[in-house]
Amino acid sequence: MMSIPETMRLGTLLDPLTAPEVNSLRSDSSVQALRSRVEILGITPDHRQVGPGMIYVMPSADRLQDPDAIQMALERGAAAVICAPDAVRTAPDRCIGVADLRRALGVLATTWHGNPSRQLQVVGIRGEPRKRAAVAHYLGQLLSASKVRRDGEAVWNLSGSTLSRRTESGVSRRSSLAGCIGIEAVACLGMETCRGGGRLWPVGLEAMDALDVQRLLAAHARSGGDWAIVEWDERVADAGTL
Repeated sequence: MMSIPETMRLGTLLDPLTAPEVNSLRSDSSVQALRSRVEILGITPDHRQVGPGMIYVMPSADRLQDPDAIQMALERGAAAVICAPDAVRTAPDRCIGVADLRRALGVLATTWHGNPSRQLQVVGIRGEPRKRAAVAHYLGQLLSASKVRRDGEAVWNLSGSTLSRRTESGVSRRSSLAGCIGIEAVACLGMETCRGGGRLWPVGLEAMDALDVQRLLAAHARSGGDWAIVEWDERVADAGTL
């Protein structure tokens, strides 16, 4: 069972970001020293929610809305700040410049929560909003009423009252849709509401950020869930939430 760490080394969080994405204005030795010695207690994209030992990932809009966001985060005890490269000079001893801040938040959130999507079968539903929501709803009902075994990267295709599994070797196996596993086996991330991890979340994807999504998926995986159905919307994807 996966769990959220109490602390994580800054370098571990940044490792999934490629070198060109991390554009610090300091020397490489200074960056490496910060990565190796700083332990992170949490992540937030809101400088008002920063606590001691946390990493503050500065949204692009913050630089226009509140130019003092970095200083405020540091005063609240931020261990490190991920910001735009040209903002590193605000506090060069604790700031790391990253070219794509939206992607950075997604990568850090995924790493912090242990890559929960690797523990789940994730299905994305695209298309016209009303039809997309309907397909997501009925697919969730079908999977919730069916005992479906997860199996790595196997591809399951719906076929009548059975599931057909296509393996890399081309050999197919079939599994009857029988044996109720309950609604909590399936998480549903919709545009208006989300369900997963044993609870109904009062907001949808439009009001969430990447950290919220990864937190929900991680809670669902920890509770023993198997599937996650996501309404895929281009606006949400462009915002870096998915």
